[in-house]
Amino acid sequence: MEAANILEYLFDKVDLLYIIICNVFTYIVLTPLAKLKTWWKRLISAGCAIIVALPMHFAFGHGIEPLFYGFFLQFLTWDYIFKGIVKSISDKFNKKKTKEE
Repeated sequence: MEAANILEYLFDKVDLLYIIICNVFTYIVLTPLAKLKTWWKRLISAGCAIIVALPMHFAFGHGIEPLFYGFFLQFLTWDYIFKGIVKSISDKFNKKKTKEE
């Protein structure tokens, strides 16, 4: 029962759309800067998350708590979910491209 309560609290307090927007925006910003070291990429990712959070909070009246939780979860979702998806898509695209040549 405890796990169900934790998951329910997590889904109530986390904005998944914010996490997805932050990850996509970070990916677009970091694509041309691929040669940077990991810590610079993390700082740029944090900056992108803040840039996305400010309009969501002030213009749309979004609560600060979901943005706070989403800020930290966006790093985990990028490392463990979205990076794998992007890698598999690019691998499939590269395989298809080499077959055509």
